[in-house]
Amino acid sequence: MSDVPPPLPPSVPPTMPPPAPAPFLQGPGSPRDTVGKGVLIVFLWNVGQLIAGALTIPIGVGAVILAIFGVVELAYVIPLAVMARNAGERERMKGIIIMGSVGFLLTAACWGAVLGMLSHAKF
Repeated sequence: MSDVPPPLPPSVPPTMPPPAPAPFLQGPGSPRDTVGKGVLIVFLWNVGQLIAGALTIPIGVGAVILAIFGVVELAYVIPLAVMARNAGERERMKGIIIMGSVGFLLTAACWGAVLGMLSHAKF
């Protein structure tokens, strides 16, 4: 007997499943692309804006940030929506737009109420 092992039969390379698409290429049905995630993203940005406004009140900037909340909100909602659209995340973009619209409309409604009350005040 010889010390040489028997030759191995020719092997077929294992078939691999196709690679998963990149997250930014997944369609609207993917679990990564939801309206709720867009709403959550803007909600967290809004919380950050409120914290930044509260912390900068002593230097005078915070009052402006909080007074024109809806306008300042547009400064980050529009780029977030464009980035989501460019990444192919249409549902997330919808959530960002919905939450941005709600924030802007709430700010406008609050200012309408304040100015309405001030117009009837007697000083």
